[in-house]
Amino acid sequence: MIYHEHIPCPELIPYVECFWELRDDAYEKHTQPERILPDGCFELVLNFGEAFKRFHSDGSVELQPPALMVGQMTRHVMIQSSGRIDLLGIRFHPGGAFPFFKFPQSELTDRILNIEEAIPFSEMFSELYDQPATHCRKKIIETWLCTLLRSNKNDCRLTQRAAQAILAHNGVINLKTFRQNLGVGERQLERVFKDQVGLSPKMFARIIRFQSIFRALESESPANWSPLAFECGYYDQSHFLRDFKAFAGELPSSYFAKAYRMSELLTRKNRPMVSSGLD
Repeated sequence: MIYHEHIPCPELIPYVECFWELRDDAYEKHTQPERILPDGCFELVLNFGEAFKRFHSDGSVELQPPALMVGQMTRHVMIQSSGRIDLLGIRFHPGGAFPFFKFPQSELTDRILNIEEAIPFSEMFSELYDQPATHCRKKIIETWLCTLLRSNKNDCRLTQRAAQAILAHNGVINLKTFRQNLGVGERQLERVFKDQVGLSPKMFARIIRFQSIFRALESESPANWSPLAFECGYYDQSHFLRDFKAFAGELPSSYFAKAYRMSELLTRKNRPMVSSGLD
């Protein structure tokens, strides 16, 4: 499984964290469903390979469409490839998608939609499908996003500033003090943050703290949970275990005993700690 990230064009850097691609031609390897975790970002995901299956908690299985709009997640998603993997993703900075799309991001929280349900995209996807080279696909999408950006006037500077602060502190931040420093009230920040990021500031901070676990595990033994919990800002081990299970759907001992290759590649472990959004 090969994973690469690509920097967006200069006009999109304040809004888009990266373009990413994931490829794998080894059909026989994809026998285990992958557990995809919340990471605090909105994404567009385009599938030029075989369809993915999504496994719902009620036991139903959904065959996913090839062009997806993935809102903020507060719980894990189980997916499985049915063959060759050829994905291209556009990962937005927290709050970075709001200037491009004319709807509150909270409408997509914990939802994965066919892009066509939100915006016209079928002609664009056909054009992308005919361009097998990633750099050609990227250029087409950048042109489209830049056109959307210039036609919208949505201002996301407040929420991007708040998100950057939460990221810089790995989610461990006194939100009351931070609101006072920003000069905004609790209800105002909550409303704007939900509209533009898709989550409350508190939930976003929890997800970023949860994601910091994977970076911390670079130097800690997975069996040594108490020091790790304290390092990542949890009050104690039980607090850490509750949060981990809420987001991952299982305890860390069970999660790390399995080989979730896609999940490992898509966590924040190797991603920037601070968004490079608007100042």
